[in-house]
Amino acid sequence: MMSEKGNLSKIKDGENMSKESNQNENNIVYVRICKRETIEKATEPVKFNIEDFKKCSVPFKGETKNEFFDYLISTPFYEVSGLDAYDDELNYLDYQDSEDFTEYWSSDENGERKWMELGSVTNDKYEDFIVEIGEADN
Repeated sequence: MMSEKGNLSKIKDGENMSKESNQNENNIVYVRICKRETIEKATEPVKFNIEDFKKCSVPFKGETKNEFFDYLISTPFYEVSGLDAYDDELNYLDYQDSEDFTEYWSSDENGERKWMELGSVTNDKYEDFIVEIGEADN
């Protein structure tokens, strides 16, 4: 691995490395470590009484929580009347802003996926890395 920050920044900056230009091009490879991070966010929970949804203009006709969940997913509540007590909650679920979401899990803290790739760069640009061999988990 390159431990000198100067050598790594030369690759990132797209500069030619004079030592490499004097060597056989087939012996030159670039290796990088990649990682995939996942962040999961959620809104605050909203409380509903299932019985209230049995009395609206598009009534819930099921009995179980699974059936109620399917009803929530498939019902366009902007067309439903008779749920005035839940106007704020239904609007909140329909129109969330990014600040309404709170992070509750991150792979960065819980074990992200890392792998190594070997490849080449085009025009000596780090951003144009072409993977030739990759996806070996680290």
